[in-house]
Amino acid sequence: MRREMENAFRAFNQPPSSANIGAGVPAISVAETNEAFEVTAELPGVDEKDKRCI
Repeated sequence: MRREMENAFRAFNQPPSSANIGAGVPAISVAETNEAFEVTAELPGVDEKDKRCI
């Protein structure tokens, strides 16, 4: 158990491989207009009812 925990925490100190860069992070676009900022995000698998903007 201890070895598994040490290995799990050791993984956080490793640089990401190029294949994993951006993996698990949604694509986001931010644009500025005269009135507001417009944010567009790709959120596959997320229901419209679960999205909220604050």
